[in-house]
Amino acid sequence: MATKICRTCNEKKNEDEFPQSGKPYRQSRCRKCWRKVHRKYELKYRKSQNGIAVKKIYDSSPSVMALVRKYQASDKGKAWRKKYQQSQKYLDSQNKHAKSVKGKASRKKFWESEKGREARVRYAAKRKARKLEQICSCCDPRDVGQAYASGWMGETCYICLVAPATQTDHVIPLASGKPGDGLHCLKNFRSACKPCNTSKNARQYPGTEGWDDFLVVKRNN
Repeated sequence: MATKICRTCNEKKNEDEFPQSGKPYRQSRCRKCWRKVHRKYELKYRKSQNGIAVKKIYDSSPSVMALVRKYQASDKGKAWRKKYQQSQKYLDSQNKHAKSVKGKASRKKFWESEKGREARVRYAAKRKARKLEQICSCCDPRDVGQAYASGWMGETCYICLVAPATQTDHVIPLASGKPGDGLHCLKNFRSACKPCNTSKNARQYPGTEGWDDFLVVKRNN
């Protein structure tokens, strides 16, 4: 591999350690020195009134942030983000953060939060539905996950009609369908309380033998 001498540190390094200023050309400073020089000028610029004003405009200007959000929502922005998230550099940084003390504490805090509990419920339901080949194709996966995790809020159990709902139930259980029926779907969700949802099994759902008797028992107790 070709080598080059950095004009700042005067060290002889491989060419790939120098930033590219164009396809066939390389910077005269190595990456380490270039970052130091760039950081020096950046701090000097930010201390000036002009630098502060520019930063303030960028942070507070709706037009600038709107452009950023527009790019992130565009197909080009999504493609870049997807490509970056699949890169080895991104995966290495994620693994490094996950193994660090800060990463472990952050993950523990998330799983103990309300949002984390919803995520656990959502992932468990999706995993079971995928295992039984019951993922539907007619609904947005994000809407399905959100509805299953928190769609019961503020509703009454559809079985006993008395207790406040605390869970989302598959009216026709996933285990009762054939692969490809798409039972993990918004149309098959109803809000239920935990005792009713626990006692309801794969053979008890509207239209099956014993369902009416099951409803009588639950609604009279």
